[in-house]
Amino acid sequence: MEHSVLGNSKLMALILKRLECFDIQKLRKVNRGVRKCIDEVKPEPHIKKYSITSDLRPRVLPVTHVSRVELESGDFKKISYETKDGTYRCLNDFETTLKHQKSCMEELSIVFQFTNDIRMDYSEVLCTAIEGILKRREHPLKTRKLSITYGSQLDIFKILAAIDKDSLRIIEFVDPSEPGFKAFFGLEVPFEVDQLSQTDQWKNAEHLIVKDLTIPASIQDMNILHFSNLEIFLKSMSSQDVDYLTTNLFKSSNFQKFKISFRESTIDESLHELIGEPFRIISDSKQIWYFRMENANFYIHVVLDTSDVKDIYKKLKPKVIIFTRVAKEDTPFF
Repeated sequence: MEHSVLGNSKLMALILKRLECFDIQKLRKVNRGVRKCIDEVKPEPHIKKYSITSDLRPRVLPVTHVSRVELESGDFKKISYETKDGTYRCLNDFETTLKHQKSCMEELSIVFQFTNDIRMDYSEVLCTAIEGILKRREHPLKTRKLSITYGSQLDIFKILAAIDKDSLRIIEFVDPSEPGFKAFFGLEVPFEVDQLSQTDQWKNAEHLIVKDLTIPASIQDMNILHFSNLEIFLKSMSSQDVDYLTTNLFKSSNFQKFKISFRESTIDESLHELIGEPFRIISDSKQIWYFRMENANFYIHVVLDTSDVKDIYKKLKPKVIIFTRVAKEDTPFF
């Protein structure tokens, strides 16, 4: 009697409405008929966050993967894949688990850990496989945030372009190196974004985070003015770049905060001719401006710090410029 009830797709649909991913997976184990019925119903698994972390460091053999699935209810499960067929099982679980996800997830995270180019080819294989899984879905996967490790621009492009463009709000690109590795050896990871910045996903997103990867492109060529929040690391910054941002953010209705770190500076006294004298000069290397926006109730607060300060590894810390939208009552002019 139980099996006949569970084999009825209409009754099964009523049951599955009350279940989430992990309970659905348990129910699938009853028998083949139940699995078939569940596949017909295509139940929503109610996944909130899904992450895959792949350890591609040379000393780790074989390649290990860890998946973490969090549901809307708060339940979560962490699964380690450490055997020779771990990659296949990890990707198969990824596809099976997300196959019928219809609602918008909070975050999808794809992380590859490596310190050099030895296994970058493997990350390319994984990205291609994940791209295939996402493209086989009936509809593009909806997620509010995509966090992904930098392997190559092409690898990232494969996954970014397969995400639902209307749901994605936050894009985060992460350094694949171990914490402190790059800083200790004084290395920089160049991050090209010319192709990524032309995708609909990039154009529709509101928040971009690239904290530990050096973008060699000019800020004026990156297509970033539509973002409301920005946190990036550039190779260089010029007086003309500051003028470009000030002029355009002045007219923006979306802008909230741009924090731009940079390694090299060609910002000089010509900046004062371009945007005006600072409201306050704290030192030769730190200055503050206020600019009244087109909406009279808000100002742009600009802090420029080009100080030469060294970190714990005796390396120069990045310079920084921060643009912040502030209410009139939070300025000295109120």
